[in-house]
Amino acid sequence: MTKINSALRILALSISLLVIPAFAQREKPPQSYDDAMEAFRHADYKSAVDHFRQAISERPSMVKAHYFLGSSLFNQGIYGESLSAYQELIQLDPNNILAHYQIAKIYLINEDYRSAVEEYRWLMALSKKRSDMAVEISGDLLPDKPGGAINDWQKRQAGELARYLLDLIPRETAEQYDLPASQVVYAIPSGALSCLKGAPLQSSTSDENSKRISAALQTAGAIPGVDPRGAPAASTKPDNPVKQEANSTTLPMAANLRPTILYREKAKYTEPARINQVQGTVVLSVVFSVEGEIKDIRVIRCLPDGLLQTAITAAQKIRFNPAIRNGTPVSVRGQLEFSFNLY
Repeated sequence: MTKINSALRILALSISLLVIPAFAQREKPPQSYDDAMEAFRHADYKSAVDHFRQAISERPSMVKAHYFLGSSLFNQGIYGESLSAYQELIQLDPNNILAHYQIAKIYLINEDYRSAVEEYRWLMALSKKRSDMAVEISGDLLPDKPGGAINDWQKRQAGELARYLLDLIPRETAEQYDLPASQVVYAIPSGALSCLKGAPLQSSTSDENSKRISAALQTAGAIPGVDPRGAPAASTKPDNPVKQEANSTTLPMAANLRPTILYREKAKYTEPARINQVQGTVVLSVVFSVEGEIKDIRVIRCLPDGLLQTAITAAQKIRFNPAIRNGTPVSVRGQLEFSFNLY
């Protein structure tokens, strides 16, 4: 019996000596990938591209290296090469949800709406294949290895990504392809474009489409300011004076004409935004109505990857006492700012 136990221990030790190095080799990323992620986190996308390509040459099946190569190119406005990087990832990992989503964003930037709609429909179709399980097991939108099974949590995330895309598809295009109409209203024509951007352009690329997008974003402007505590927060500001129609009952918010906020909550950070390292501020123009509800939400400044949608959701949950004018409650239009910061 002793001899058998001893033999079993020796066998277990031998197996562990074989398995542990193989597991460590499979899981530990190459140094080039670590260097690439460090550059990516510091928005040094040009250096990140070089390091990610080196990591891919060392480990061609590394899903995250392919994905962040595409993201580094995307954040520089080099959309053609970014699209190629994501498409190579799709060949490696056909059901990579985030890669399909990023490809759709590039199609929207290039106004290739037919292709964008195809990606939208792929994500929606995947989201509808969920099982009847009562409890969802959390998953990973960006797995380490290709070809893994997709669980219900990931399928639900696919549906969320599809919804983010739908909010960016022009309404006439949605009608053309018989898609549900988005409820988001953009106050400025280039508002939707800012929802496609993950970071400021860091490259001096001469790509004509990049120049067009960059110019549109510069026209839209940017509102600085991130909550120093690192969590999404909301601030309330008076809107700029607006021309009032003769029969309008909504007044512009002023220092002496503002609602009293009773309850508000922070906008949630989304998983795609965390992966894509999105930071900044969403600005909404809203009506604080006499009924104590937020109405007529319009987008002034946008962020991609669901941060706009979570800001709108948080805005709709605000509770307040209406502004008072001459002793009477009145509706006022003002701005809400939701700042997002990774920490």
